[in-house]
Amino acid sequence: PLGQILGKAFDRFQPLQAYIINILGAIIGTISFTIMSIFSLGPIIWFAIGGVLYAWFLRNERLHLIAGIAFLIVGLVLVGIETKNEIWSPYQKIIINEKNSNVEYYSLTVNNNYYQSATKFDQETVERYTTIKHWKEIYALPYQFSQPQSVLIVGCGSGNDLLLALENNAQHTDCVEIDPKIIDIAEEKRIDIDYSQEKIMLYADDARAFIKNSDKKYDLIVYGFLDSHRLFANMANVRLDNFVYTEEAIQEAKNHLNENGTIALSFYVGKEWVGEKIYKMLEKNFGYSPLVYSSKIWPWEKIFIISKDKMAMQEKQIANFEETSEQYGVIDNNLKIPTDDWPYFYLENNFVPTDYLIILIIIVILTLALIFITVKPLTNIITNAHFFFLGAAFMLLETKSIVELSLLYGTNWFVNSIVITSILIMILVANFILVKFKLDKINLFYFLLLVTLVLNFVLPVRNLPIEPYFAKLIISTIIVSLPIFFAALVFGSLFNKSKNVSTSYGLNLMGILLGGFLEYSSLIYGLTNLVLLAIIIYIISLIFAKKYA
Repeated sequence: PLGQILGKAFDRFQPLQAYIINILGAIIGTISFTIMSIFSLGPIIWFAIGGVLYAWFLRNERLHLIAGIAFLIVGLVLVGIETKNEIWSPYQKIIINEKNSNVEYYSLTVNNNYYQSATKFDQETVERYTTIKHWKEIYALPYQFSQPQSVLIVGCGSGNDLLLALENNAQHTDCVEIDPKIIDIAEEKRIDIDYSQEKIMLYADDARAFIKNSDKKYDLIVYGFLDSHRLFANMANVRLDNFVYTEEAIQEAKNHLNENGTIALSFYVGKEWVGEKIYKMLEKNFGYSPLVYSSKIWPWEKIFIISKDKMAMQEKQIANFEETSEQYGVIDNNLKIPTDDWPYFYLENNFVPTDYLIILIIIVILTLALIFITVKPLTNIITNAHFFFLGAAFMLLETKSIVELSLLYGTNWFVNSIVITSILIMILVANFILVKFKLDKINLFYFLLLVTLVLNFVLPVRNLPIEPYFAKLIISTIIVSLPIFFAALVFGSLFNKSKNVSTSYGLNLMGILLGGFLEYSSLIYGLTNLVLLAIIIYIISLIFAKKYA
């Protein structure tokens, strides 16, 4: 229904005028959602605001009553399923379970899955409960190999790792947790840690971004089961771009170790090939094999230990743990190891899972069917085919640009919001330039677009050897942004010549669906090859648009 209203609205305006208004609305919408995320507003507010806007646009439509009832039902359902202690962070729905428990201060459920507990590790609790004793042994194990003065904890969560760092006399601990609400909850409810101490610094940031942008060095870097629950959650996480567990990320962490520094990486290894990936990434970066300790009580709990000081790598007998390094380094030499270009840590190898492929094929078939059913006469499809291919190529370009810029600036929610808003503003500026100067240089715009795309393909910005880092940020941002700008000029110029605005824009949106399908090819060929694919599709769009150029 929204799409039909949008199509009617487009036909009431000149093409570029309608497109500029549409992009302005997208910018306002993105900024509005960012503000709602800052204040942790939940879906009741999202739908309430959407409902008011929807009602305005439907005021003269025959279906306004049905639409109003539909929104009211959605609102009532949302109110009905809202639970006590429910918090919406910028990333996820968090539910605090404040149990009357002798072993924890609270536990967290994230998106309806158990996430973590703030566990009590006082002497009485540890002596009384075997499970809690073992949990403490897990968090304490890194300190069997390091007596650190300075510690970095990535994935700080509810503070269990921090408590053990303090108990082992760390003089300074930096705690990084991507979700600010999880930090707030820990500060409020964890009574066994004084977060106001000068030797504790809390950072609400993405682990990779913090490590990349920090100039500090540490005696011990602890990965506190960071993200390892995701593999157990659902199939959706196979597609997760995880830039914490890549070869380059481990190298950056190594660079932040002091001369005798150690990395302790804890992970729930549900599938052995996941452990093999971690093992090989550590081995490749350090030049020798890590130690791997497996819990005798919960065998899927693994702790990987590797140090710049090889003397600290001596195997130790640790209660309730077994040293199992010999199980690794011999599993499937063809296993795909994650890199920044192929960051799919939760995918065993470079392929598209069958479940994904089936759904994507269904979507593409439905999209093509809708095009042939709704676009009349069918000759309009050929006449406007370039808009379809422009949509597909731009989706690939946008995805690649967001990934590259997020890698440069960090992959936290606020950076992503700024990146998306910046892309929309760039499109807006390109269209204002077309209106202001009445430019009609389609061939030139295509040429500049293809040149900048080739530049992005040949010189992936994450690999540019530019120092200082600030200069790299500026130059890389320009390189990534230029194709977006010229793509917007190409689309705006062609869109301004459209004879059927709603059909052209509709085909463009359906092309975006095709681009979303093709984007999954990165699971096979990596992210850089999305640029090559975009180049090919832009050339196809040029062939169909030749009569306008």
